[in-house]
Amino acid sequence: MEQLNKVTAGMQAKKKYRIKDRVLSEIGALEWPCFFTITRRVRSAEQTVMELTREALLKTYAPVAVLVDQLGTIRYVHGHTGLFLEPTQGYAGVNNILKMARKKFRRDLNKTLYQAITRRLAVDSPIIAVRRKKATEGLIIRVLPLLKEGSPAQKEDFYLVIFEQNPAVETVNSIELGNNAAVDQELMAINSEISLKKAALTQITAELETSRQDLDLSRSKLHTVKAHLFDAETEFQTLTEKIRQSQKELEILQNELLASQNELEANQAVKQPIAEKRLPLRAELDNLKNEMLMADLALKEKENVLKQFNGSDQPIADTPASVKQETVEPEPSVKPFEPEIVPDITIDEYLSIATDYHSKPDSFNDQASSQAPIEKGMGFFSKTEPKPFFQKNPGLSFDNEADLVNQADGTKELVFKDFAEFQTAASHGYRHDSELKSVVIPEGVEVIKRSMFYQCTQLERVIIPSTLKVIEDFAFYGCESLKSINLDSARVLERIGTSAFEGCRSLIQLVIPDAVIEIEEAVFLGCQRLQSVAFLENSQLETLGSHVFKDCVLISEMILPNQLKHIGISCFYGCDNLNVIHLPDELETLGEYAFYGCNALEKIDVSNQKILKQPGFSVGFPDGVKL
Repeated sequence: MEQLNKVTAGMQAKKKYRIKDRVLSEIGALEWPCFFTITRRVRSAEQTVMELTREALLKTYAPVAVLVDQLGTIRYVHGHTGLFLEPTQGYAGVNNILKMARKKFRRDLNKTLYQAITRRLAVDSPIIAVRRKKATEGLIIRVLPLLKEGSPAQKEDFYLVIFEQNPAVETVNSIELGNNAAVDQELMAINSEISLKKAALTQITAELETSRQDLDLSRSKLHTVKAHLFDAETEFQTLTEKIRQSQKELEILQNELLASQNELEANQAVKQPIAEKRLPLRAELDNLKNEMLMADLALKEKENVLKQFNGSDQPIADTPASVKQETVEPEPSVKPFEPEIVPDITIDEYLSIATDYHSKPDSFNDQASSQAPIEKGMGFFSKTEPKPFFQKNPGLSFDNEADLVNQADGTKELVFKDFAEFQTAASHGYRHDSELKSVVIPEGVEVIKRSMFYQCTQLERVIIPSTLKVIEDFAFYGCESLKSINLDSARVLERIGTSAFEGCRSLIQLVIPDAVIEIEEAVFLGCQRLQSVAFLENSQLETLGSHVFKDCVLISEMILPNQLKHIGISCFYGCDNLNVIHLPDELETLGEYAFYGCNALEKIDVSNQKILKQPGFSVGFPDGVKL
């Protein structure tokens, strides 16, 4: 009714100021639009006693409140909220209570509103002390849920946030004191808990230190075990190598034994008919020797008689018979002939000796006259026992066999006439020949057979041809006096077999031909005086086998060819003086323990970094080596 009265009064006021009623009727028609200002003064409506009373009560007792939804969006504001809310910085239109709340109330407002929304009950915040105009006031934030279940016409849930001020300072101070006491108790509890945790932390730290010490001890033990294991592995590897070498030597000895047996059988087959043919010749030679000795005795007796006859003053006719009988010595008794074992000789040798005897009897007489009459077996020998009549048989002879020539310096050189002669000699070889000091291999030879010069310990010099292609296994094994071999002259040499020069301790330097593709296992193992090994510029070497330069302790630098792809196990094992090595670009595999024991190694020149990153094995580089 009151609203209706107000609307009616407004309409009446508007009518009073209508232009058509008051202005246009007096001045007549005007052009439109007209520009002029109309000032209107409206008298304020008078408040009733009820409105004044309500307004006063609300200003005195009603707290400031804000109506929000579940998201905190402000729907209605009651009272002056400048003390609690402020516009947020940014674009206009932000009306969320959580964003507009001042910082000192934001945490408590957020917590209280969240509890009221989740519990759907009225929730009060703790008393908040607010400093204002040098005075302390108390503030409580209360949130009342206005749920849609309570009002059928309400479409959504609302929450009334009430900022209730408490002017009682004493109450606030007591609350602050109570809060301080609670905080102190809480702090004491926290401090005690911190002390306990510190003690527990100290104990844990001590246990951790003990565990660390145990771990260090375990690591040292593990390191020791690893060292022992590595030594055991190295020793096992050494024993394995020795067993392998022994097996190879046993195989070689078996081959030699088999060859010797075959040779012995062949010799027996050849000697049996020869011995049958020599029986009558031997008997005739024994008879001839017996006759020679008897003739020597008769000549000696005649010489003695002639000396006595020439020494007397009277002729023989005047000499009494008694004197003659005294001067003549009785003829010594000769024992019957006993056959003597005579070395085997050929028919040609026998005929030459017999011819010399019949043509030059005086030489044999002179020999027999110088001999003392010592009875020994069938004949007479001097005290120094002269050399026999016949040369010592050198053994079974082979057709086209090389000649052993005595040089001017006293050495013996084995010279082959041609390729066929070398091939014939290669069938039996010269194993364990201690007299051989030099070998000249003819042109046309392509292969030096397996173990051909095995352990010729006095062999010092070898000259090989330019046609040589392969040096087979153990060809010069154990030739510990070998000093010179011209490998660089063999331009087509492709392969050097296993242990071909193993144990050649006198070798000093070598030049590997550029045609060599593979150097097999242990080729130069144990060459302790070997100082330098040079590979030619265009070397095609691709493989260095296992243990090739093992224990070559005098090698100091090694520049491997660029075509090399594989380096075997323990290839440079124990090269104590090796300090610089160049690994080629094409290298693909590097054997385990390849550089183990190279303690002087300081620099490794390598452009292929991939080979140094292969996991799963130890190359054996010393600590601190520079790549």
